[in-house]
Amino acid sequence: MWKLKVPNKVKLLLWRACTDSLPTMSNLFKKNIVPDCTCYHCMKESETILHTLWTCEKIRQVWLNEFHDLHNSGQSITLFVELVDVVQVRHRNLGLFAMICWSIWNRQNKSRMGEHVVPLDPLFEFAGKLLAEFQQAQKVSPKPVRSTRPRWKRPDLGSRYQGSSDKLSRGNYGSFVRKVSMPSSIVLLETLAARRAVVFIQELGFCGSIFEALYRVFQFVILSGKMILQNFHADIVVPYTI
Repeated sequence: MWKLKVPNKVKLLLWRACTDSLPTMSNLFKKNIVPDCTCYHCMKESETILHTLWTCEKIRQVWLNEFHDLHNSGQSITLFVELVDVVQVRHRNLGLFAMICWSIWNRQNKSRMGEHVVPLDPLFEFAGKLLAEFQQAQKVSPKPVRSTRPRWKRPDLGSRYQGSSDKLSRGNYGSFVRKVSMPSSIVLLETLAARRAVVFIQELGFCGSIFEALYRVFQFVILSGKMILQNFHADIVVPYTI
């Protein structure tokens, strides 16, 4: 049922019909919601799911186009789920069957609300057209939309640092931890970590590196540590400013 090539709303209706969970007059009557369970359309029989979608004389003509032999076979069917099993066993078009059921149910609900509805005579063609349009639309796969926004990519070589209340800096080629008292601001903490990262990679013998940090942080590093940056090349990547 769930693998049918029909809209999801049609699959849901078919599942609810098979589990007897549609709000037919019979089900509403059982819950004391309505005083009578008589079919709203034929005014003769109790409106069960099987009746409203299959056996009601008002919709008989809809099924005579494609399912006339099954409808006139006289086979004893008491539940809608049994009807679905019979349709599957006889290798009928279950997708078209489900679409017709949805069209009937949708038409009857609109009719009760006084809305404009499709006449019963062309309802079979109407359901078939909806199914064909849906299946044709599924064959045309939309082209994926590629984002034009630049995405950050981690440098292949370089150094990274991180500042927190107990970790001062970290590099790709080694790491160390130094506990410090919490500075007065996050920017100051990041500045200390960035400055120590420059010293750290100089100690490792590198003459250049790539940094990613807040612009204000590296302003502080450059202004307060010009001596540290002598004979040292650093490319600064600034993702955003504060």
